[in-house]
Amino acid sequence: ETLNFIELMDLFGGQLNNDEIKRLISDLNKFLDTLENPDEWINKFTNELDNLTDENFFNLTSLIPLKEDIKPVIETAYLTYQEIAKLYQNIPWSKKATGRERLEAEIDAIDVIYNSKSFSGLINNIKNFPTQTVNFPRSNKLSNEEKILIDQVRNLRGNASDGIYSDLKGLKEFYSSFDLNSEIKTLKELNRIFKNLIWLTKLINQEVDKKKKTLRILYFNDLEKNLLKLLDIPEIRESIQNEFQLIYLDEVQDTNGIQEAIIQKVENGSNRFMVGDIKQSIVRPYRI
Repeated sequence: ETLNFIELMDLFGGQLNNDEIKRLISDLNKFLDTLENPDEWINKFTNELDNLTDENFFNLTSLIPLKEDIKPVIETAYLTYQEIAKLYQNIPWSKKATGRERLEAEIDAIDVIYNSKSFSGLINNIKNFPTQTVNFPRSNKLSNEEKILIDQVRNLRGNASDGIYSDLKGLKEFYSSFDLNSEIKTLKELNRIFKNLIWLTKLINQEVDKKKKTLRILYFNDLEKNLLKLLDIPEIRESIQNEFQLIYLDEVQDTNGIQEAIIQKVENGSNRFMVGDIKQSIVRPYRI
């Protein structure tokens, strides 16, 4: 334990003053207090970092929000280009036209991205997504049906360009200098520091809990934890469940883990209605 503390001071003593170190511990403690089972999360997270590889990198707990951001972008792109793939072959392309080849390159590239098997593969495939102009046949030589078909394809691709493509371009630029091996090495080194911070945070919490008992006080998160324990008692849980016909949650992205666990115990499985946007979250791990 002494070595743990000395190592932390060696790392942070020259970089952070006492107040900054206190805030670091306080922020970590606040985050852990939002979890239904902090010890389970800590064990899972540290084990993930100890065993981190290219194949499981994207499943890292702290990267789940990033995965949630990227996944719908890729899925939407894939579905859009699947629709394009059904239509474009019926367009009367000329033999010399490059438009068809470029469109096919985009369809193939999205398919490769969608089926990426590893994080590095995904990033490399996103980097290789083609940036090009697709020229369609001129409308003065087309029938009305062919014009409608081209408009459909152009609109689908236009939606991709306005939304999907710009997101993929952003990912492409963000990861242009990304070195996965270096990132994994850094995360594994940080894991050792994180374990020491956890040790110190738990030590401080033990002293804080003793003080709270002496003063007979509770923090707000103590109320949440105690309620969660009470809801494990069937009679209490059923009594509270019967109080509510409907449960409505606004700004659900700001619901933390322990609050979510409370709601799950109070709802009856079909009476919860939620509205939220994860990109506005203030309590997810990557926002802390």
